[in-house]
Amino acid sequence: MEVLVVASGVAVAVGGWIVNGVLARRSARRQLRLEFLLGAYRRLDDVAQRTMTDDRGRAMESALSDVLLLGTKSQISLADALCRGFASDRAADVGPLLEDLRHGLRAELQLERVPPRKVWLRIDREDPWVVGLALVRARVAASTSAAPLPPDDGAVASEEGRLRQTLIEAHEEVMSDIAAGLTSRGVGIPGSPDAAVASAVAEGLILRATADAVDGLTVLRGLVEQGEPITPERLADYRALCAATRFAIRVNVSRRSR
Repeated sequence: MEVLVVASGVAVAVGGWIVNGVLARRSARRQLRLEFLLGAYRRLDDVAQRTMTDDRGRAMESALSDVLLLGTKSQISLADALCRGFASDRAADVGPLLEDLRHGLRAELQLERVPPRKVWLRIDREDPWVVGLALVRARVAASTSAAPLPPDDGAVASEEGRLRQTLIEAHEEVMSDIAAGLTSRGVGIPGSPDAAVASAVAEGLILRATADAVDGLTVLRGLVEQGEPITPERLADYRALCAATRFAIRVNVSRRSR
């Protein structure tokens, strides 16, 4: 009888240890997953409704990686769609994924259900033109390997309409150089600037740094077309960067044609 009592006591103790161990591991996994998804939510929330920068781009990449690893099935599906949309269109709506994360995290924390979020507070003092110009400068420097900038040989027009048109023409000259390089390889010219740049990179005609510079110039053109103020000083900077980028494109194409 005593043996049975002792044996049952041991069995209960061992069983308790096993159960406690399993529960502890489950709790640790749940806590780790919760921390990662909370971090992903915060990083995605910081990116939403803001101008994209290199730092925000890296934060978005990191957040999406965490969601793809630890998210629910619906969150993974939304993150996958977000990645594909951003890759193809260079823009995507993080709202659906943020809302799914918000709902899931509140449920994990046993908080009451709340209506979907509709408001973001954004206090952003960054000038998108200045940020974009700084990024393009860095990429042009990388793509030209510190080569001197060709001189800006035209007088800057004073009227804003003329400024805008001159800027657009400078960008089209850059795209024309890329089109000429593709044509020399017998490659068809895609309809959009992004697709043309991607084809040039795929064909080995230009370096990734040069492609990044062209992408930046395309974004700055888009800002101007959407109403971003353009001044003679900004146009002069833009034209100088276009000249430097065209120089890099010609050097890259020449090297690969040898």
